[in-house]
Amino acid sequence: MLGLTLRDILGLSVVGTLVTVIGNLIASLLKDYFYARGFERWKSREAVLSVHRRYRDPLLLTAIELASRLIELCDEYPPRCLHPDFLRAADDYLRSNRHDDSHFLKYRLISTVYRLCALLGWLELYRQELTFYDSGRVRANRRIDSCLQEIRTDLSDGRLNQASDWHVWQDGLLFRDEQRAIGEVMITAIGETRIVRSYGDFCLWFDGQGDAPCSPWIGLAVQFLVQPIPCE
Repeated sequence: MLGLTLRDILGLSVVGTLVTVIGNLIASLLKDYFYARGFERWKSREAVLSVHRRYRDPLLLTAIELASRLIELCDEYPPRCLHPDFLRAADDYLRSNRHDDSHFLKYRLISTVYRLCALLGWLELYRQELTFYDSGRVRANRRIDSCLQEIRTDLSDGRLNQASDWHVWQDGLLFRDEQRAIGEVMITAIGETRIVRSYGDFCLWFDGQGDAPCSPWIGLAVQFLVQPIPCE
């Protein structure tokens, strides 16, 4: 056979078989590697998107509620309800249908504190859920994180104040880890589901009538909001 001996033929057969086996092995390894990597990325992406879907509406709702209240307070600045005396107001019911009723003003103060704390609670839950995921690869997560970072920065660095003489103001601040601590104490559980405390539960807890006295971390949120100093 064209001058090839049996030994040569057997040698070529062995080489051909060896090449085929090695090729199949490489293809199998590459397939398993890229398939596994792709599958893990897909699972991670789906997990991140699931977290987004779960917390999107609560985050949006609490952000809208807080923004709406802050707009109201800015329109009537300095707002009368943000005075520490109303924390100790004894009126549990509306005495008169007036904007200066002590019960109404106490409600406005506590509900404003609640709206801020509720937003920080949902932010902390969202952050904890994403801890073990490579969420930076998901474009939606990068956009959300950018917005949340701006909120944290405004609260901790005072960037909400755009006045030219901001450095002489006495604005309250909530530093980043304090924001997280407030969020943590706002988290409660119903069965195996973790959620943020309801307003009713918060009011009982705030007044020390719930299952535990009000946390000092909530006191930081109160301090951040009460008794704003009028600008001159």
